[in-house]
Amino acid sequence: MVGTSAALIAILAQFINPPVRGKLLAFDVISPDKARITWEVRRQPDQDVVCALRAQDFYRGDVAYALIPLPADGDDYLQTSFTLNTNDEAFTVEVLACVEEGELLPASGLQFPPGATAPSQPLPAIVPTVTNQTLVAPMVESNEFAK
Repeated sequence: MVGTSAALIAILAQFINPPVRGKLLAFDVISPDKARITWEVRRQPDQDVVCALRAQDFYRGDVAYALIPLPADGDDYLQTSFTLNTNDEAFTVEVLACVEEGELLPASGLQFPPGATAPSQPLPAIVPTVTNQTLVAPMVESNEFAK
């Protein structure tokens, strides 16, 4: 009984206080083909993280999608911004998820309208090319983006 209770407490702790948390702080539609997003990430100081960002149009079709690697930098809090290239004017922009590298992203697959693909993004962003597949956070390489 004690072992079961301890396991249940550990599982609940993961849901109540997940090891990685991403939160949208603001977004701004700069132009019909660009949207700037600012978000925060809480993580372990030595944890490499990947965040999935998405912009959608008025009809909730995807107009941008990017995976942003955030290498560990010794801090447990990071506030960062990124400008997404969009296929059309964004109506909403969101942080779908932030996870440790190599973990499954709980976000749904890409939802671009028929015939549309994800626009290219500036580095360090990674643009997935497969639709409706499970996305796994890629390995994070050290870069100057998060600094």
